Amino acid sequence: MKKVLVIKIIGVIINLFLFISSMVVLFRIFFAPEGDLRYFQQFTNLSNIYMGIISFVILIFTLINIKKDYVIPKWLRILELSGVTGVMLTFFTVILFLVPTQVRSWTDFYNMYRNDMFFFHFLNPLLAFFTFLFFVKGDKLNFKEDFLGMVPMVIYSIFYTIFVLTHVWRDFYGFTFGGNYWAMLLSLLVMYIATYLVSFFTSIIYNKIAYKKEK
Repeated sequence: MKKVLVIKIIGVIINLFLFISSMVVLFRIFFAPEGDLRYFQQFTNLSNIYMGIISFVILIFTLINIKKDYVIPKWLRILELSGVTGVMLTFFTVILFLVPTQVRSWTDFYNMYRNDMFFFHFLNPLLAFFTFLFFVKGDKLNFKEDFLGMVPMVIYSIFYTIFVLTHVWRDFYGFTFGGNYWAMLLSLLVMYIATYLVSFFTSIIYNKIAYKKEK
């Protein structure tokens, strides 16, 4: 019982950190002199703020049931999966796509991870991922529910495509590879596949861990 309580407390601390760090960025956007509403254009910021809000809800549920053998509701578990999928997609996009295509010097690499981007591109995704696996108890997920983990990214991709094609936004993710708009379709296909794989493998790993605990 003491071990379960310690695990819950660790989960509470991490979820509180994820919430506070995302709210700090929100505060900077709206109230700090350097705040810029263009932050909301980027999936990195949106996905981390979304994950922070979900972390707060999980935090409340956990605190209410801190002394009980409690499983978070299935709907909240699916929301958590979608949040983790979003931030881990950001994590992998930076490492596997943005760094190879946009980094030309150590300064460029540093800019990918400086200030709040260290948290949003690196630390917070990893914390959210490991919290999902080890520190929050929930029901097992099936492959159909894995598709729900894609919802935030799919919604964002629709707006991103519309705004880039109508020249409201510049293509800051480089999905058109320098203005080749036909390449957007290929980029989106790759991103959809990658998003599902992140969601799928996250739930698969969790299910394996949960199954071992039950045994």
